[in-house]
Amino acid sequence: MMSGTHIATRDGQKTVYNPADLPSALSSGTIPSDAIFWQEGMAEWRPVAELEYGTASPSASQPPPIAQQQQSRYAFTKDPAKLTSVLVFLVYAQAVVALFNMFSDMAQLALLGSSNMTETAIAANDARQQLLGGGYLLVYFVTAIVFLMWINRANKNCHGFSSGMEFTSGWAVGWYFVPIACLIKPFQVMNEIWRVSHDPVNWKSLATPALLRWWWGLWLLGCVFGQLSFRMTMNAKTLDALQASTTISIMSSILDLPLCLVAVVMVGKILKAQTRLVAGSR
Repeated sequence: MMSGTHIATRDGQKTVYNPADLPSALSSGTIPSDAIFWQEGMAEWRPVAELEYGTASPSASQPPPIAQQQQSRYAFTKDPAKLTSVLVFLVYAQAVVALFNMFSDMAQLALLGSSNMTETAIAANDARQQLLGGGYLLVYFVTAIVFLMWINRANKNCHGFSSGMEFTSGWAVGWYFVPIACLIKPFQVMNEIWRVSHDPVNWKSLATPALLRWWWGLWLLGCVFGQLSFRMTMNAKTLDALQASTTISIMSSILDLPLCLVAVVMVGKILKAQTRLVAGSR
């Protein structure tokens, strides 16, 4: 039972190969390049890149534990700490602008319901709304770009921690731009990043945390209300229609606040988990 070459991959799978089968398994990619191996007589597990046949000296008769050695190999593809700090700052900035937009929309709603609308009040209201609306769009798009950069980097780090992941770093970002699929794939990407970051060996067996479900649910609701508010505002030709679009805009801003908070907590926990893996290795 102990004869042959023992192969262990980062996702926790272990297989025993006959020496004659190893060359084809390595050349075909059946054995990942980041796997480790052990042969009878070896004192410890070694990377498959160092695999040699018939060179072991008799010092062990069964495989030693591999958990500690796998952990010692964890390293960042690129440290995400600074990018996470920038992202968190931008998310908080988006929340602040959303809060100002909410109060501005409330002021507009009050003005629309007032019997004392003057040209001066309307002009001041329009100038304020345009300024805050432009500021929100600017912060939103910058935050979105940095967030996608963060997802790409977090995914790359996870590929360095484990094997067998479904999503590449390119598609981790690309799925946000694919119609229909963008309703579920980005959530699956984040779920995979979360699980690998918290347990690179047994990540496939981890449950999806409620935090991620809240994040994605709020994100989808925010997208719905944001699109609805934009379309209603563009098509508002009457006072009633403008009041309705302003009300929807207020609801969109209200949704932004918990979404930003949940997003900050989520990226912070993923950063902490990845940092703990790498720090533990050192």
